[in-house]
Amino acid sequence: MICPTCGYSNPPEYSYCANCRAALYEILPQPIHRGRKTWLPVLLVGMVIVACFAVLACSILGAFIVVPNLNASQPTHVVAENTPRAVPTKAAILLASTATLVPTDTPTSAPTVKPTATVPRKLKPSDASDAFKRASLDVVNARQMTSADYGTIPMIADEAMRFFVPSIGDNRGGRIYSFSSNANLLRVKQAAEAVVNSQGAHPWVSVNSNLVLELSGSMSSTLAAQYQKAFNAIR
Repeated sequence: MICPTCGYSNPPEYSYCANCRAALYEILPQPIHRGRKTWLPVLLVGMVIVACFAVLACSILGAFIVVPNLNASQPTHVVAENTPRAVPTKAAILLASTATLVPTDTPTSAPTVKPTATVPRKLKPSDASDAFKRASLDVVNARQMTSADYGTIPMIADEAMRFFVPSIGDNRGGRIYSFSSNANLLRVKQAAEAVVNSQGAHPWVSVNSNLVLELSGSMSSTLAAQYQKAFNAIR
């Protein structure tokens, strides 16, 4: 090998000139061997980041999801069957048992039951005339009153009957009026008393329920009391 520097002939196995120590061959720079790169740590970090984003996204979407209500037509006992029943603890059972033993401050009173109001039977003039007959009292020619029979008495009665008692004189006896209005009953009662008083006789006027009995003022007190007793006994 000829040295390119001094021209000295060197054996072929020499790398440097034996005369000038110059390099017989061009020394190429040795490649630097570095360790092989691995992507495993980067991959693991990326997977962790992706998982974190996935969890965050699911939590955000879950906040906006509206759970639909059960259809009204669905039976409610299905929910009750799927719902676990709470087992009462010993403390709860003891508290419930003691609570029933403690009297309340407010006394409870039994509900008051209002009695049912009974509507009184509406009496008729014929009820009075029948009562007089049962008491063996005279009731002769009993008939419905006409306008001439009323005289100065207001014709506001629902029904009116006139009867005669021959023992006290001709064309004398009594009148029986029935009413559905208390105001009309009071007007006729006061008018009948005023008529008898104007004649200077005793006003034999009685009231039983919705009936007014007017007896002739010429009737004796004993006989009038018998008629009034039978009249007041009508129910």
